[in-house]
Amino acid sequence: MDGERSTLRQQQVRFAKRIAQALESARKDHAFDRLVVMAAPRMLGLLRDAMPDTSRAAVVAEVPKDLVHLDPKAIRNYIPRAALIG
Repeated sequence: MDGERSTLRQQQVRFAKRIAQALESARKDHAFDRLVVMAAPRMLGLLRDAMPDTSRAAVVAEVPKDLVHLDPKAIRNYIPRAALIG
């Protein structure tokens, strides 16, 4: 069991690093200037750890929820209003 958990955790860390790299690349390409990060709490922590300071500085809100099962319209309802202003 512990080996399986360790392997899963390593996969999650690698996935978070890939996402963080993609976000940093997009930031450098000026694809966004503000960012709302939505992820399950554990993944949100991994993303936070993997993101460089330059990307983290663009984060205006975090939503610690697994919203993968929702449609885009429902997901938009989770964006904090304050993140939309600015």
